[in-house]
Amino acid sequence: MRNRKELLRSTSLFVFDFDETIAATNLLSPNKLNVVKAYELALDKMFGVAGLLETVGGLQNRTPGQLLSHVFVQNRSFSLVENAREYYACHRERLSGLVPAGKGVDMDSALTRGDDHGFCTELLVREKLALLHAEQGKGPSGVWPAPCKGAKAFLKALGDQPWGIISSGHDKFIAATFRLWRLSKPALSVTDDDLRGLDLPVEVRSKPSAYLFDVLLKQAASKGILIPRDRILFIGDDPDKDGGLATNAGVHFLWYNQWGKPSREGVTEFRHWGELAAEYRG
Repeated sequence: MRNRKELLRSTSLFVFDFDETIAATNLLSPNKLNVVKAYELALDKMFGVAGLLETVGGLQNRTPGQLLSHVFVQNRSFSLVENAREYYACHRERLSGLVPAGKGVDMDSALTRGDDHGFCTELLVREKLALLHAEQGKGPSGVWPAPCKGAKAFLKALGDQPWGIISSGHDKFIAATFRLWRLSKPALSVTDDDLRGLDLPVEVRSKPSAYLFDVLLKQAASKGILIPRDRILFIGDDPDKDGGLATNAGVHFLWYNQWGKPSREGVTEFRHWGELAAEYRG
């Protein structure tokens, strides 16, 4: 386990997970919604079957594509695809514009070629985003989603230094969140929007696959940001998926263990962004 101060001082590029690392998206919005609840509602609405998220054991930090694969396996007796097609026909206009042009899955093309998994994954993403975007902004308790405590101060402490995001979240939601916080969006970003439309196995385009860092570093190189992997630090809240991604990609990992889970041998952790910011400035 490396000394935390030494790790921070030797880092030239910080890369962060988004949900529950930078943004407290599991806290309830003013209308009692969070990311998990949005997935639950989206699945039930588009498939017309209640309790689908529960049948697959909850979200478990899975990508939309991974989650949908488990839904199909566990619910073979339901006409899920037929229900999803009907839902899309009724809500097509409402679900447009939630994903940047050229990203994600073209649902009409997926329907034409019989790509039921790709079509339903995209429908799930867009229904979830429609619910979450409606919650963004000021509520009785402040801005939703709020930054994790102290995360905003740490990002400000980076100054003009470029930094990045690797997340199973989505471009427009993440960008809107940074606008709410009055922060510039990251110089580098790899989200599920960049990955789910690729003709690759879902395991290759999901954490902990090193491919995600390959995409980020290719993006960095296109912007003239050339930093060796041993000077990159990935910070995330999941020691298995986020930590595994860092290990597979050959970069350093720092675990945001805000809930005080049992420490992992060989894993450097922190529990408060404030303590990390102090060490970084010092």
